[in-house]
Amino acid sequence: MRPMLIAFVVSVCAGTSAFAQERRDGNWWNAQAPEVRPYFIAGMLDGVSLGFMYTILSPSKDADGHATEEAKRAADAAVNSFAVAQRKYLLTVKVGQINDGLNEFYKDFRNRSILVALGADVVLRQIAGEETDALILDLRSRK
Repeated sequence: MRPMLIAFVVSVCAGTSAFAQERRDGNWWNAQAPEVRPYFIAGMLDGVSLGFMYTILSPSKDADGHATEEAKRAADAAVNSFAVAQRKYLLTVKVGQINDGLNEFYKDFRNRSILVALGADVVLRQIAGEETDALILDLRSRK
């Protein structure tokens, strides 16, 4: 059983290593099968939550191993900031909306060098009713 587990872990790591080295931009997005895209978005959203939870659950500690007051204040501020952003951008949004938005966003050849995570940010802002033209122009100029 253990050799099979090791072989499985090695094969997954090898596959994800190659996957992780790809630049996930609009060209990558358009090359993905349509049925795979929603799973990528769901994983991206889970990653945001996981990263946030790691940030607030791993505050700086003093010499005795206790969270410092500064770290506690920073964690409280992060929680409040995340709650505001979550209400504004994520609370009523479905994966399918983000998927549709990214598909539309990457139809424009000028947006294809923009990373998917940044494209998703644009789409979420658009869903929230924000003006994104200046943001898109800025993202296009970055390399």
